[in-house]
Amino acid sequence: MSAFHLAIALGCSLPIGWAEAPPVKQPDPEQVSAASIQKALGVEFAIAESKIRRSITSTKTPYGFKINKVAKDSLAAKADWKVGDILLEWDGKPVNSVVELDQAINAAKVGAQVKYKIARKKDVSIWSRQPWEYKEGTIVPK
Repeated sequence: MSAFHLAIALGCSLPIGWAEAPPVKQPDPEQVSAASIQKALGVEFAIAESKIRRSITSTKTPYGFKINKVAKDSLAAKADWKVGDILLEWDGKPVNSVVELDQAINAAKVGAQVKYKIARKKDVSIWSRQPWEYKEGTIVPK
């Protein structure tokens, strides 16, 4: 029970102009993590689109995040990540959330190579049964 409600329940009067302080809005953990990943790797994910894709498609890999932007001269650009790629795995683990990915990037030791796996759309017809190619590599987070 808030102080305001307690005062009313006890029949106390409150000073004129006194009001309950509005709750402090906490930052969205996904947005904080996305900003941290962008700074570390130079990549921006299409988070909402990735979640929708995972919810409506049944693929071998129902996880991962689509890359929306790759900063020039970033670690992601040096690793040959491209817009439209889907980051599937980081250090051998599926990428299920940007918060988990951010924690894994921050846990990586400076100078250590981390393995990743991405899916990239092939230039094939719409009828192709295998529209994706999977690429693996290493990246050294800063």
